[in-house]
Amino acid sequence: MVGPRTQPESTIECQRFRIHLRSLEFVNQSLKEFELNEDFKNFSFLAKQARQNFITEVFINKNHSPLFRLIPITKQESNAQENEDKMTKAEILLKIEALLEQLCKNTQKKYSGLKAKKRSELLSILQEVKSLFISNNEDFLE
Repeated sequence: MVGPRTQPESTIECQRFRIHLRSLEFVNQSLKEFELNEDFKNFSFLAKQARQNFITEVFINKNHSPLFRLIPITKQESNAQENEDKMTKAEILLKIEALLEQLCKNTQKKYSGLKAKKRSELLSILQEVKSLFISNNEDFLE
């Protein structure tokens, strides 16, 4: 007769996980692509500045869709964000539309009339759509 299956203690589970990571040589991988962005060292300052900008835009300027920018953590994210800043309005539209095609119809409807938007608004929408796309993919993988 076999009894009910029990879960291992947390310390045993942690040890197994560490062994698994070592077997994959996860710890010894090159981390060049994950180098921290230099600006990330000033995260508190950047977060405070972003919060002040948000408050100014929403409450003082009465702008309902403030430009929200993610704070880049890695150099790769920083480079991608800089490249987006240099993109033309047409390039931003193409990138948004490409991401929207992979999302549900309700989300696509929410972002209709993009061609009439200003470039700064499109950059904000691009960040929103990217976040939605990433969260949808994470939900799919789980």
